Parts: sequence; C-alpha cells; structure tokens
Amino acid sequence: YMGKHYNTLKLKISNKMSQEEHKDVEPNPERFKVYEELEDGSGFRLPDGKEFKFDKFGGWFDENHNYYDEHGEPSNPPADPERFADFEELTDGKGFKLKDGTIIEYDEYGGWFDEYGNYYNKDGQPDDIPIYEDTNWNYTPGDNKPNPRKFLVYTELEDGTGFRIPDGTEYKYDELGGWYDENQFYYNACLLYTSDAADDLLCVDLGGRRIIKKK
Repeated sequence: YMGKHYNTLKLKISNKMSQEEHKDVEPNPERFKVYEELEDGSGFRLPDGKEFKFDKFGGWFDENHNYYDEHGEPSNPPADPERFADFEELTDGKGFKLKDGTIIEYDEYGGWFDEYGNYYNKDGQPDDIPIYEDTNWNYTPGDNKPNPRKFLVYTELEDGTGFRIPDGTEYKYDELGGWYDENQFYYNACLLYTSDAADDLLCVDLGGRRIIKKK
C-alpha cells in the first residue's frame, strides 16, 4: 500500500501528556503576541523565559499540545507525508509500524489518518477524506456512533494488555482482544469474530477491525 515514499523524517508522537492532565485546555494565541526570536532562528522566547521551536511549516505546539500556524493562529498541524518515511509493514498487511512503535492501520481504500485527522491516500499523499461505503467510517465529531478512525493510530502497551492512542488515553483488551470506548461501543480486533458468534450483538465489519455495539 505504501508505494513510493520518502526518506527524510520519521513520525515521533509529540503528545506524551496524559489526557486527564491536559483535558480541554484551550489555545491562547494572545500569550504569543510578545516574544523575541531565538538567535539561530529556530524558534522564539516569551517574556517569562519559555522557548518554543518552530516546525518545518513555521508553526509550533504549546505545552498543552495545541498547535499554532506560522501566523500564530490556532490550527491543526498540516499534513506531512515525509513523517511516514521510516516504517515496517505489519505481517497481516493491515497497516504499518513506525520506528517509535506507533502502529497505523489502513482504511478500506489503503489510506490512513494521522493522529491529527489528516488523511493520506494509498500512495502516501495528503488527500480529501473519502466517502466510505460503511457509514461508521463517515464520522463527524458529536455523532453518537462508533468512531473507528480514533483507533487507527496507536502504540501497544509494554505489558501487552492494551494500547494507547496519541491523546494519551489507554484502552485495555478483554479476553477476546476487544475493548470498549467511552460511549460503550465495543471493538473487536479478531477478524474471525462473526455476528453468528455474537448472538445478541450487532456486528459491523470495518475491514481492519470489527466494531460491535450492544443492542
């Protein structure tokens, strides 16, 4: 799926903060109105002494992982295909692993989302989010339905009991290898799990993983 790719940067998830520690901290662009550029041009310093480094697009993250663009306005980080240069295909062909251990799963078209919601097509190029045949993938914030996109980028916990998504939230596997999200939707990573075995559960096949909601 990866096709021709790039050879400079690799993805390093910079959001190492706990979701509970930094929940709903709003961006504050006003605090960046007064600053001085660093001598090497790599970033800037605020009057309180805190320093921030520019990324390749001229933007930066604050301490709460809010992103600001080159104009100092709150924004989502731009798509950056070079971040996916160093990777290893998963043995099941369902995605790939980066050198820092981050796992990214393909959608039904062979594309994927990064942790900021940017979409990349099967050639690794930034693209518009496709319209999915399975409507569960056509998720918008606020929908009271499963959100499989949320789990396409993750790292396995060291003890193998679950995984962590980029915002710091951890999910534990049950005895079947599945897990519940915050809205009590159940996800099962076992491709052999079928609706026949679920009895009173509604099973929706999402391709890479399955999602099940109690009736």
